[in-house]
Amino acid sequence: MLKNYLSLAFKNLARRRFVAGINLFGLSVGIAVSTLIALFIRYDGSFDRFHEKAERIVRLNTTMRYPGASESSSAFSSYPMGPFLQENFEKDVETYCRLTPVDKDFILQNGDTRVTVRQVFSADSTFFRVFGFPLRQGDPLQALTQPQGIVLTRKMAESVFHTPDALGKTLSKTYVSPLTQHDTTEYFTVTGVLEDLPATSHLQFDALLSGAQKPYWAIWNPGIEKDWQVLATMTYMLLRSDKTDRVALEQQIPETLAPRMQGAQFVAHHLQALTDIHGGSRGLETDKISNAGRFDRQYSEVFGIIGLFVLLIAAVNYANLSTILAGKRAKEIAIRKAIGANRRAVIVQFLTESVLTTVLASVLAGLLIVVAKSGLSELDYPVAALDALSAPSFVVPALVSILALGVVAGAYPAFFIGKTAPSGVLRGQKNAMTGKNSVIPVLVTAQFVVAVTLIASTLICYRQIQFLQKTDPGYSREQILTLDLGMSNLFKGQLVREKMEQVPGVLGATVSDQVMGNGLIQNGVRYVYNGKAEHIAIPCMAADEQFTDLYQMKLAAGRTFSKDATENASEYLINETLARRIGWNDNAVGQQIAIAWQPGFGTVVGVLKDFHFNSLHHKIEPVCIRAANMANSISLKVSTANLPATLRQAENAWKTIITDRPFEYAWVDEQFAQVYKSEAQFSRLTGMGAALAVFIACLGLLGLVTFMAEQRVKEIGIRKVLGASVAAITMLLARDFVKLVLVAFVIASPMAYYFMNRWLADFAYRIDIQWWMFAVAGLAAVAIAFLTVGFQSVKAALANPVKSLRTE
Repeated sequence: MLKNYLSLAFKNLARRRFVAGINLFGLSVGIAVSTLIALFIRYDGSFDRFHEKAERIVRLNTTMRYPGASESSSAFSSYPMGPFLQENFEKDVETYCRLTPVDKDFILQNGDTRVTVRQVFSADSTFFRVFGFPLRQGDPLQALTQPQGIVLTRKMAESVFHTPDALGKTLSKTYVSPLTQHDTTEYFTVTGVLEDLPATSHLQFDALLSGAQKPYWAIWNPGIEKDWQVLATMTYMLLRSDKTDRVALEQQIPETLAPRMQGAQFVAHHLQALTDIHGGSRGLETDKISNAGRFDRQYSEVFGIIGLFVLLIAAVNYANLSTILAGKRAKEIAIRKAIGANRRAVIVQFLTESVLTTVLASVLAGLLIVVAKSGLSELDYPVAALDALSAPSFVVPALVSILALGVVAGAYPAFFIGKTAPSGVLRGQKNAMTGKNSVIPVLVTAQFVVAVTLIASTLICYRQIQFLQKTDPGYSREQILTLDLGMSNLFKGQLVREKMEQVPGVLGATVSDQVMGNGLIQNGVRYVYNGKAEHIAIPCMAADEQFTDLYQMKLAAGRTFSKDATENASEYLINETLARRIGWNDNAVGQQIAIAWQPGFGTVVGVLKDFHFNSLHHKIEPVCIRAANMANSISLKVSTANLPATLRQAENAWKTIITDRPFEYAWVDEQFAQVYKSEAQFSRLTGMGAALAVFIACLGLLGLVTFMAEQRVKEIGIRKVLGASVAAITMLLARDFVKLVLVAFVIASPMAYYFMNRWLADFAYRIDIQWWMFAVAGLAAVAIAFLTVGFQSVKAALANPVKSLRTE
């Protein structure tokens, strides 16, 4: 029986090749897009789930709520918090592990072999009790107990020793000691080799050091293990049960912490589930150190909706065309019923054809994915997500979904034709399938509601991204590159700057301790107001006297730093917002101020016009810049006249001074663009979704107007004989569909406004949604639909009427 159903199905598909081809191609595109999005969401949701105890691991995040300062949340916490939580909440906390960024982009050496290490953490000895990173060599309980021990990833071990069997071998690192300011060589013994880290880990590193190894800047804070105020480490905790009420635990922290920590009332702590870090860190100040590959889960949800809509549009196309084509088979079905076929057999036949079409479309979708694979990386699509195509956990649900899609897409025409009475059809009465069908216009309208919504959303996204990229941040980003000197070269900054200034093509150089664009460290400042010392927690940075000139920052009052001030850190610049916040207003110049941890006060010598040192998600905040020549970042403004030669000479100059890290630079404007990577990716994928939605909807229109022209071929012939023009006949066939698109525009516009207004709410600086954006989206949809319908309509209007009337 099944063989007969399949045989008939293939014959019917072959008999109507054009419409079957439209159905097949439309479904294949819809399935390919929805599959790629499903794989993306699956990949995005798999981060950190490979850890055996993933459901019990949480990270301690910190929120600063100091009076007069903007609230800020960080993935970092103070050193004492780990021991404090285990000691006071032993019934809930089994153990903890602190990860501290020690250094990055430095060189490790094995004889003549030198390799660049991208990121190193110091970790407590409990690291392997908390995390499930597999250790292929070494004892997990002892690997991080030795002070000079180092655990390498397999890839790093192979790079530096040319073999993964590195246990017990020695490595060296040469750097400038902050104590002696002279080159110092430090030796490490390999105590463990890790398997390479999964791409789905929010933590990405090349090596781990014993927790006894502190970051270089800790030399100025030797009691960092007892300092409650400095957010220096990431604290992870292993809870005793995955049923632990994290909210209740959080609520107990403030009361227990208050007697221990001064100013505890201004600090809040939040326990974030490990599996929530990658996609659930919105509003948290994170970077590649604390959340490599971060992607906002909200965007994944939007992509999921887009994928579902594209698939539904393809399914609606199939239902529309199958419903109309069923009318051409009314006599066939009527005869089959008359000779004994029951309604169930007719329904099964139509569902078999639908499922067969869906299966063939799925095969074609697989081929489309293979063809598109090479271009996916250019869209920032994680190609590793495609590995799940062969995983049983994905294949089985996918097969079930394909069968379900076939049944759903073919259900309406199957049950509609199944209930058609054969007697009326055989007597020549007009059947419901060849007449007007009220469901089809509704489905076509729904398709274009989705398409117009996506077109309008894409346009608004594009305008916002353009606004972000073109908004003047208050300083120059053009032709400026930055290089990371590292904490080990804090005292070489001025020497490197002087060397770089001698390179032809380098127009200017300056050193600072941070790079603008994605937030600054919130150190806080002390200041004198009305004779009383006050404190405010604000972002601060240090820079030399050439910083404001190179970045072309504008002064509102006073002057920039003097050269002498960088030697003793006696001068400060503040922005207009800080002057207003403190209450100095127009009298800021000459006031007393200091970074919170400095013992003495310095003088405000100038007020800078407000600038965006953070992304445009945030309003301009108060900021303070301290004069200093001790810094770990250098910025160069370079000429583009002979850029390759300039960069080569700059690299040579770099290597004469900096020996412990490679010459690797980043353009400031590109760094700035990276801040909005998620938004740009969202805009691109929304645009692709809009294009595909319109494309698939237009495939359906093409099939519908083709069938309609065939049904009205004699009417068109008579109208032409009576003098109707090609334009008139074209409009006759096209107007009903254009009306549906216009109705879709009216419905889609408020929907797009609502969703995009919510999206824009995340930006402190945003565009205004204007009426013309929806008008452009509507006109684009109407124009595309009219071209699609018009093509087939003109073809029908140009046909020779004699041929169509000859059969009458």
